[in-house]
Amino acid sequence: MPRLDESHRLRLSFKGDRNYLHGTDIVPAILELSGPARDVHVQIYKMTTHALTAHWIDEVKLSELRREKRLCILMSYSDVEGKPKFVGVTEDMTTGITESRPYDEARVVQSSVQDGHMISQSDGPTGTFFERIVALNKVLLNQLEGVSPWLFTGVELSRIPDDRTAISIELTNKIGQRLFKSSITADDEIVGSIMFSRKAPE
Repeated sequence: MPRLDESHRLRLSFKGDRNYLHGTDIVPAILELSGPARDVHVQIYKMTTHALTAHWIDEVKLSELRREKRLCILMSYSDVEGKPKFVGVTEDMTTGITESRPYDEARVVQSSVQDGHMISQSDGPTGTFFERIVALNKVLLNQLEGVSPWLFTGVELSRIPDDRTAISIELTNKIGQRLFKSSITADDEIVGSIMFSRKAPE
């Protein structure tokens, strides 16, 4: 379990044909270092294309990273003792990502069923829990809001479900035409929500 002021380089690679690091890899990489976590809140502020470092910080350091505009991702959580923790992720613009691995997102959402504003999958054939909720939410939004480039911008979870758990994603809120929030149900229990934004035209 990392201590305050510890920093760890995250071991990450590009995924499929993407030329940026994917939140479905970044969040699990932090959780692998943190150990058991509850009440997890993640905010992703920007797309990243270089090596990332996770810093276990206090509110003073958090304010400093924000002031310096170095904060790419912020995660807060409660550890096994119920103590609140903050993790700020920064990008090392001098160190590129050199590895890429295959990723078949279409296979991750196989056997999913959409019903109105909800999409469900009893047991995904492949993919981690985070890959599944992101891919399922993307399919749902494409169906309801039109096919668009989407950005995974945040997730809130009371606990981290198993990879093979039954999942339902339901669109619950949208702000204008750019911000969308969906609830996450795992094994018939609402465990949190996931946030997407529609990527602005370049």
